[in-house]
Amino acid sequence: MTSVNFIEIGFINIVATPHPTGVYAASLAEASNFPIKYWGSNYAAIRKPKMNRRLPHIWEGVITTWTEINTNEPSIDKETLDSIDVEQELIAIFRRRGFNNKEFYYSFNELTHTIGVELVNDQGKSISIIQIEKIITKAFERISNENQSFEITVFPEEDALEKVFAFQRIDRVTIVLKRPNPGDHSAEDAEEVLKELEEQNIKQATYDFSRQGGSNGIELNEFNEKRARVASSNGHVKARGLVRRGLSEVRSTKEYPYVKRVPADVAPSFKAIITDEVSKFNGE
Repeated sequence: MTSVNFIEIGFINIVATPHPTGVYAASLAEASNFPIKYWGSNYAAIRKPKMNRRLPHIWEGVITTWTEINTNEPSIDKETLDSIDVEQELIAIFRRRGFNNKEFYYSFNELTHTIGVELVNDQGKSISIIQIEKIITKAFERISNENQSFEITVFPEEDALEKVFAFQRIDRVTIVLKRPNPGDHSAEDAEEVLKELEEQNIKQATYDFSRQGGSNGIELNEFNEKRARVASSNGHVKARGLVRRGLSEVRSTKEYPYVKRVPADVAPSFKAIITDEVSKFNGE
């Protein structure tokens, strides 16, 4: 029985270019079951997903993490505090096994190419959505080539852009806009901005703006505001500005990921909750 009262879920957008029918499920399977070094001695792998029996566009699986032991470095006897070389029989075990294993359910909606991942599992073990992004990015980088590429983006909080621009004076703005699949967005401003990239065969565009000296700060025009809104969930937006006299700060929409908290008792399992949430999540 879990003692966790709430399940926390982060959401990631995976965009394939090009995106023929079936590419998302096939690519997720291809990116699976391969160890990824994502931080220090920590490794992870996306386990191969299985199709949900009720919802054929939903694929479910586990992201598993573990720690590798460096047997080239000595161990320590915790009673005597003496340094001791790792014995050969232990080296053989460490080569076969990772330690501190943790597993986190994920659910992938093939229609919206969105993956939802639990950030606290039913044992109370946690992982950040930024670490999940790194794991998924590295897994898909392994299968990318000049004919098939993938863009990975963490969905931000709804008001992430407002938080990024909440300065007394904005001195610099960087908008990194990644081109999603056509038809992913129904909003008029998104279609207008993304059409500009599509018409020029541009996969990604970066726009840099710096404050003119002596001015009261950057004031983006209407079209660049649209670019920023679209980029917040298809790329990212970064700004540097004045918090108060003598103190500047840099902020990014990446610092404000959207995390959904759901009571743990609303479904028979954490897996069912994640599948339900990713089924209705569209990121808009």
